[in-house]
Amino acid sequence: ALSPHFGRAVCRLLLLMWIHLEERAPFRVVEMGAGSGQLAYDIQQCVRSNELGVEPRVWRRWASSFEYVIMERSPALATRQRERGLRVVPGDAQSELSCGPVLAALAASDACGGGDVDAPECRPDPGGGTEESGASVVLSNELLDAFAPVKLVLSVYDEPNVADCTVWQEMRM
Repeated sequence: ALSPHFGRAVCRLLLLMWIHLEERAPFRVVEMGAGSGQLAYDIQQCVRSNELGVEPRVWRRWASSFEYVIMERSPALATRQRERGLRVVPGDAQSELSCGPVLAALAASDACGGGDVDAPECRPDPGGGTEESGASVVLSNELLDAFAPVKLVLSVYDEPNVADCTVWQEMRM
């Protein structure tokens, strides 16, 4: 994120999603691989400070239902994110084993009374995940840059039809 304007644009989209989800509470955002944490910081600042100018009663409901968690595999980046006051859970977006710690962090959130609320979305292990558990939104701004690129190569044998998927070969770079 180059400026808080991008964070505000994403914040506005999240607000619209929350409205379309009938003001779901808790409204959970999980960002995977947040880099410096700038986007997470800007979005949370937007929500906390009502930078969108939402009507005060709606804004209070929005702010009280909003949760943001970063899943980060780099200890150095996680430290940097925590120094900014961001909530970080260790995990790797390429491993399903990261789901448990993220769900546990969400269950221990303020919206779940620190784990004291007995509701499906507030249980640390809801039996493999339900519609109520987990994230309302999963986003990533930096993560895809870190994945190994894939290049497709057209087979040079015969007369290939580019619309036929079988003539393409995947090559990892």
